[in-house]
Amino acid sequence: MTHQSTSRCCGAPPRSRADVGRNGGCRLEAGPLKDVANWVARYRRFWEESLECLDQHLKEVQPVEKPEPEGDPADATARGN
Repeated sequence: MTHQSTSRCCGAPPRSRADVGRNGGCRLEAGPLKDVANWVARYRRFWEESLECLDQHLKEVQPVEKPEPEGDPADATARGN
């Protein structure tokens, strides 16, 4: 797919030879982008809420880890502790 066909799919108007150049007139129909932004926002909320629930659940079901004693564990074994 070329950039021109992609632009047309996104709602950009076709350009004529007269429009070609540094200051060629081009506009974008932003309506479809608003639909995409709304869709992304809805799923962002969904995933944020879902992941927060998962985080809370994991905090409830995972045992609290005890801190490891300082020092080399091999030293404690050698001393018979």
